Amino acid sequence: MFQTRVWSCIRGLLLSLTLLFLTGCSEEENPAGESTPTDPAAGLIAYGEVAGDGFTAKLFAADSLKVGMNHVMVQLVDTSGEPLLPDSIAYLPMMHMMEMDHSCPHGSFVPMESRYSFYAAETMFIMPSGMMGTWDLELTVTAAPGGAADTVVFEDVLVLDSPWMQRFTYEPGEGDPVYYFTALEGLEDPIVGLNPVQLSIARRETLTDFPFVEDLTVTVETYMPSMGHGSTGNVDPSGSGGGHYEGVVAFNMTGDWEVTFTVTDTSGTELGQVVYALVF
Repeated sequence: MFQTRVWSCIRGLLLSLTLLFLTGCSEEENPAGESTPTDPAAGLIAYGEVAGDGFTAKLFAADSLKVGMNHVMVQLVDTSGEPLLPDSIAYLPMMHMMEMDHSCPHGSFVPMESRYSFYAAETMFIMPSGMMGTWDLELTVTAAPGGAADTVVFEDVLVLDSPWMQRFTYEPGEGDPVYYFTALEGLEDPIVGLNPVQLSIARRETLTDFPFVEDLTVTVETYMPSMGHGSTGNVDPSGSGGGHYEGVVAFNMTGDWEVTFTVTDTSGTELGQVVYALVF
């Protein structure tokens, strides 16, 4: 009985010392109690990397790149693999076709608050990769203020087709037609009820300049072709900045739906309409 109690005490003492040792090691390795940093690329799709002068650019996206609005992400690392925070990144997506090359509506790369050393740029691809042509994404990086710029190109980036980009053409009384491009977000997984949406609108100025357009008036109408009725509860999109317009699309039942957006300029002139069709 005595020996049993002794061994029980010894085992308890050894266990206590082991726990104390492990706790001490943990505190010594991380004395500030800071959490281990997570991988900023976790959960992203990697689209490849390209070496530049003294850096490597890595291309990511949260989902497969597609026709419509995308958030393209890049991370730069130096020759030792450490994150590089550049002075600037110029960005130009280009579609190379047999008869012509053109760009698409896009924003500039800005730092991401949620992913350290990552930069994101809105990109509205207006056609898919395929027999018609291929997309290249060109980055011109200035690593340090006043330093030399270096250009790298992600070649033949795969862009899938999707129904979430529609275009319309405005025919003025005089002059050339004006080409507009829209991208709809928020109805990829629609529900019966209220669906917050964002419609982005851009205009083609040249083959390499597709600025987003602000100060437009947008109205929305829903219609169910198979039943011959619409729905109530829609909220016309209003400008939220940067050529984005936020509103609400309401569905009162599942089935086939057409969502029509009508775009008007500041003078009250109707520029055109786009129709997004879906079934759920």
